[in-house]
Amino acid sequence: MLWNKNADAKSMPKWYARNCMFDGMAVADGMIDLSQANTQFADGDAVMYFSDAPLTGLTNGQVYYLKRHPNFKYEVSLTRGGEAIAVE
Repeated sequence: MLWNKNADAKSMPKWYARNCMFDGMAVADGMIDLSQANTQFADGDAVMYFSDAPLTGLTNGQVYYLKRHPNFKYEVSLTRGGEAIAVE
């Protein structure tokens, strides 16, 4: 596969896929608590959200960016470093 017309592996984007399941009860004060979800998301990571019963403020299939807080709590925004979305 060529990326940017270059077969050099260093020029290819790096994508990581992992699932992170959490219960809607893990949402409080506009943040998602992933302390029980066995994940290590970093500040600024992009995630795609899917749910059978979407949380208020989030849309299925939408890409969001995480802002990490202490104790594995996260806010989400539509842009990296953007304003947090009120999640309920």
